[in-house]
Amino acid sequence: DLTETIDVLYCAAHWHWHLSRLISEFPSPVSMDFCRVEMGPDFRRRLVDPDRNLAKDGVLDITVGTTPQAYCMKIKNGTPHDLYPYLFHFDVKSLNIIEYDTRGIEPLVPSIPRGSEFTIGYGPTCSLPFEFEAQHSEAIEHGFFKLFLTTERVDFSLTTTSPF
Repeated sequence: DLTETIDVLYCAAHWHWHLSRLISEFPSPVSMDFCRVEMGPDFRRRLVDPDRNLAKDGVLDITVGTTPQAYCMKIKNGTPHDLYPYLFHFDVKSLNIIEYDTRGIEPLVPSIPRGSEFTIGYGPTCSLPFEFEAQHSEAIEHGFFKLFLTTERVDFSLTTTSPF
């Protein structure tokens, strides 16, 4: 069907454009760590190994099984600016773009004040962790996280649903 083909091509073009749009590198005083979390005996999430960043050179390469594993992200702001983070996940298979809630506790206040850190998936933000698990017998799953940082609130409106 021609209409379905056009929908798929439009979605693929939208997905690719937003994934590959040029952004500047993080300023050196900004860092992003990816860590594993688990539920503690007090029903609070805690870091499994807080000093271990699972992302190496901007790449997160993890092996998961059929039991979901939970992960979190920690963004450290060493700049002299208050920052608003916007985090998106680009799913290669479905062409979905999913925005994660990074508004923090007070939506109108910058989520990452200068000299502080912001967590996604544990801590005071109460956001849910990222969960990854192998679907069926698939050996490899690919996706991309893209983090935008601004000094004022912005509406990116990138989210899409799969054309499949």
